[in-house]
Amino acid sequence: MGWSQIMEVDLKKRGVLPGQESQPADWVRCLLPLPFKPQAMLSLLLLSLAQAPAPCLPSEILPASGTASPSFGEIMAVDGDRLMVAADSGGGSLDVIKVFERDAVGGGWSEVQEVALAHIQGDWLVDLDLDGDRAVAVVTTGSGRESWGLERDSASGLWGWGLEIGGSQIGVRRASVFADDVAVASAGRVRCYRRDPAGWQLFKTIPTGAVTEVDLSLRFLVTSASNTTVWSDLRAYTRIPGPDLLPPILVASLSTGSFGVDDDRIITRFGGEVRHFSANAAGDGWFAAQTIFPPGGATPSILLWLNR
Repeated sequence: MGWSQIMEVDLKKRGVLPGQESQPADWVRCLLPLPFKPQAMLSLLLLSLAQAPAPCLPSEILPASGTASPSFGEIMAVDGDRLMVAADSGGGSLDVIKVFERDAVGGGWSEVQEVALAHIQGDWLVDLDLDGDRAVAVVTTGSGRESWGLERDSASGLWGWGLEIGGSQIGVRRASVFADDVAVASAGRVRCYRRDPAGWQLFKTIPTGAVTEVDLSLRFLVTSASNTTVWSDLRAYTRIPGPDLLPPILVASLSTGSFGVDDDRIITRFGGEVRHFSANAAGDGWFAAQTIFPPGGATPSILLWLNR
């Protein structure tokens, strides 16, 4: 299997491998088309950016019903030991969110809740992002697309819909959440919001061109915007108190796939390989820290854990 098969990647919070508490690791999500399956199955890829033991055996992630629709896994978000997947409830549209949690001992994933789209939210999920007890969803409506927050109740552990973010907008593609902040990419710009008791308040609008993806982390907002029909520019904006953002720094101009960011690190696909970028100590520049090759490639220190 080559990296050209990977449709999406995301980098989230650091964790540890079961039974390898001393080994730092990172969840990276990906969607792999499997020719021997009638549908595109959800896969998780665990990459260790340090020395790691032998790969773990794959295990398939399925809804509690035991079967998945052809669209299962097309839209998902992962953070630590929690995973959200957009799914079809039976009407042909991605209108429910399946919430999975990972067993800390066995390492398996189990569905713990299903959150349905209400009529007020919209008809079809087009994007998801997750951070801790807060998530954001982009949904289609009769007048365009909207972004909605989801929140997890700390007492019951159940997820529910929160407040709308920014109203209906034309061309909304992506949204990302980190703590109390959300970034929504739409129509050549990224709008940044902060949650307060009254709702989601707009604090910054950034012109970005043909933005295709956006991701928030503790220190940075990272965007991907098309510069040709093939390549995309990857830019990082440093977050500062206010809240506000410093002018962008170009990380790379030859990105060909989606990306994920966690604090001061970015994972992105470049053709048939995956590259890992890190911010320098001052936070005012980025450098290519590692090239990650497909299984059997020239980087034996990379751990590949496929849950398929």
